[in-house]
Amino acid sequence: MKKFTALFLLSVGTAVLTAAPAKTAAPAKTAAPAKTAAPAKTAAPAKTAVPQKPVVPEKKQPFELWMTAQSQALECIEKKQYDEALKFFDQAEKEANRGTWKNYTLYEKANLLVKMGRSSEALDLLRAKVSRDRNTSYHRARTALMRGNILTDTGKYDEAAEELKSVARFNMNNWVAADALLALGRISELKNDFAGASKYYREVAGDEKFLPGIRSRGVEAEVRMLEKRKEFSQALAFLDANGAIDQLPTDRVLDLAFLRSDLQIALKDLPGARATLDKAMALPGKTGPWHAALLTRMAKISCLQKRYQESQNLMRRARAVRGHAWGYDREFHKQIDRIIAQQNRERAIRERKVRLERERKAKLERQRKARQERERRARLERERKAKKNTEKK
Repeated sequence: MKKFTALFLLSVGTAVLTAAPAKTAAPAKTAAPAKTAAPAKTAAPAKTAVPQKPVVPEKKQPFELWMTAQSQALECIEKKQYDEALKFFDQAEKEANRGTWKNYTLYEKANLLVKMGRSSEALDLLRAKVSRDRNTSYHRARTALMRGNILTDTGKYDEAAEELKSVARFNMNNWVAADALLALGRISELKNDFAGASKYYREVAGDEKFLPGIRSRGVEAEVRMLEKRKEFSQALAFLDANGAIDQLPTDRVLDLAFLRSDLQIALKDLPGARATLDKAMALPGKTGPWHAALLTRMAKISCLQKRYQESQNLMRRARAVRGHAWGYDREFHKQIDRIIAQQNRERAIRERKVRLERERKAKLERQRKARQERERRARLERERKAKKNTEKK
């Protein structure tokens, strides 16, 4: 039985072994194919530079070139750099492509040469200009006027008169002709020929062919000559008779107002001078400099009247005027400030002296009272002692 069972188990085990398939080994993992290196990036082709257009400076117009040189010359004159100014005038003359521009430059250059004391060079410059202006009567006349003024300044009165008489015949409606007549009057005045000078001045003042503004300059020249000769009453009468201001621009009206106030100050009519300026102050259209100039003149009149505080206040108002420029007299303001400061010092000294004197008197009074009190006490003490002695006896 045991043998049969053993055989049975052996056969079953063999059958099981043959029935179960044998486990096959897992296939070996094949190595992953090696990554091929990425192809190297080829360098990008260099960008070709775009050709830049050359920067061409903007070409200035002839007028700009001339104006720049002209302005630089005038700035140098303000700084008193006269040699540099001449160089700029030469440059401006080269840049000028119109006769009007060149004429303006030559006039300024001639004035500069006169200022530098080189009058002969200025005359030569103007003489050469006249030779180029044969067909320009206006500029020939203006050049002759400048030559006449330069010759007058150098004492060559006869030559100057010849130049100026030719200009006076130019055009009676033009300011150049009026300037020539006024210059002829100045020559006569320098020669002490006051009657001749008055003739020229009154011709400009009374000729209806001239504009009102030009005629007012003749009036002013006549009045100035009378003022120099100390004939203040005649000058004021002539000014009042011929100084009509209805058609004059504001600056000429103010010029005549200042002239009238000068004459009134010379005649010791300070209230009248102040009234003249007050009337001018009421005029419309005054610019900053004129407004400041009126206030300054009023301050000077107040100073003459010894109203220094009022004068100082007026000068402060003049300084506060916007754009006062030449109308404000800084030196006079400083002078008024010094006067006020001196007055304040003197007042402080007087007040100190009065205070010290008051204190001295108060001290003396206290001493007197103290002395009286001591004397009273001494008397009372003597009386007490005398009384006591009497009682003892």
